[in-house]
Amino acid sequence: MNFNNRLLGQEPARKLIAIFDKDRSGSISFNEYTTLHAFLNSLLAQFQQSERKTPGGMAITDVPAALQAAGFTGGFNITASGASNVAKRFDTQKRGQLTWEDFLLLSAHLGLLRSVFEWSDTDKDGKVTFDFEAFTYATLYL
Repeated sequence: MNFNNRLLGQEPARKLIAIFDKDRSGSISFNEYTTLHAFLNSLLAQFQQSERKTPGGMAITDVPAALQAAGFTGGFNITASGASNVAKRFDTQKRGQLTWEDFLLLSAHLGLLRSVFEWSDTDKDGKVTFDFEAFTYATLYL
């Protein structure tokens, strides 16, 4: 998968397709692709805005606001401390900031977690209960 003349890598591409494949067909339609493309544009804009303040990457402290601005809202909010803690795991160079690839993978991972949660929340009350088998099935997408 290529976006903005950059290869996205196999793992982020797989996760992004799983997120935007709303009918779970294993591929994405044109309409699903346009939604994916808009999401990627939003992520890139947030990354570039942060990178102007912190040349060479996105400061981990900027991640919570960038995620919210990119669309992580509406019942699936992640706290600032939660986002910062997750971002530290994706900081591949361990320098307190994320490269574009790090931020993309973080966003794809959180997006896929949100999708799996939504699929599992059949009564749409914002809560899910898993037995081990259901949990195992849900994590196959991760």
